[in-house]
Amino acid sequence: MNEPINMAQFAAKVCGMAQPGRDFVKITKAVINSDDTRGLYQYQYTGSEGLELDCYLEYEAEHDGGTGPDSEESWPESITLFYALHKGEDISEVLSDDVRSTIETKALADMNKQAKENNDRMEAE
Repeated sequence: MNEPINMAQFAAKVCGMAQPGRDFVKITKAVINSDDTRGLYQYQYTGSEGLELDCYLEYEAEHDGGTGPDSEESWPESITLFYALHKGEDISEVLSDDVRSTIETKALADMNKQAKENNDRMEAE
């Protein structure tokens, strides 16, 4: 059985929540297994307060829908945070929008950097 843990001070200081205790008092430990993370991009995030999170994000490539009146919509590439594990517990629900956005922005930049390095390495071989 999962035990509730008190996360108010943690969330206020590290996750960007404004008022400890008022936003929430306890959350239940989330159980995340490997099936939940399959196909997601893994990114190690370290915040300014020293918070270390194992993040799992879903990537969606950009889509060019064309220019004609009957074309599909176009959209830019994007990445969405699904899980943020701190010591094995998912705290994604208590992260502020700013922290989530920062994680997503940094993860997408890291993913693109890795892709470029892999392409450069393959071209050099």
